[in-house]
Amino acid sequence: MPKVTLKNLFASTAGIVALHLTVNTQPAQTFSLTYNFTVNITTGTYAGNSYTGAFSYDNSNLTGSGLEFVSPTQGNLGVLFNFLNRTYTQAQDRDAVSGFPRVYFRNGNLLGLSFLVVPPTANPGFFFVPDETPGFNSGFYLGSTDTTYGQRVGSIAYALQPDPDPGPGPNPCGNNSCPAVPEPTEIAGSLLALSLLVLRAKLGRKRVGRVEN
Repeated sequence: MPKVTLKNLFASTAGIVALHLTVNTQPAQTFSLTYNFTVNITTGTYAGNSYTGAFSYDNSNLTGSGLEFVSPTQGNLGVLFNFLNRTYTQAQDRDAVSGFPRVYFRNGNLLGLSFLVVPPTANPGFFFVPDETPGFNSGFYLGSTDTTYGQRVGSIAYALQPDPDPGPGPNPCGNNSCPAVPEPTEIAGSLLALSLLVLRAKLGRKRVGRVEN
């Protein structure tokens, strides 16, 4: 009878290990997020006017720890900005070949968009400056060129766009950042503990059966 018990234990353990490996090979769930933003001009020629836009990205490469960013090549970042009756996209960034524009985060919190467009693509040129940019106050700069970043003329307000179809359960992205996705090892560990409890219960029933017989 001990041989049967050890055999069952080996089979159950092997099944748990296989399940552990299966869970670890599954990719973490990702979400596509969209932020709307509004540029409010407070000084200069366009004072009192507001201009709107949006950017979207997926968060598969974000950990929520430290300084991070998404870009067109790292996070599928897409940008649309309606300014002076013209729409600008990520393709118009001066440094598009270098992986810009970018959206920066600090510990999962949005710092803002870094988006620089200069003549002849835009006239006048403009520059979105996120928080924590060395040597700059965050905001909207106008008159940007290849040799100067222009003058700060306004602020930028960001708002996370609610998921129009979050599926069952609560929207996982109802604030400025998605909650961290549980690590596969955490899931596997929970399954391992549950499986061991089930195995213990089975062995306990077998011992009771032997006493009664």
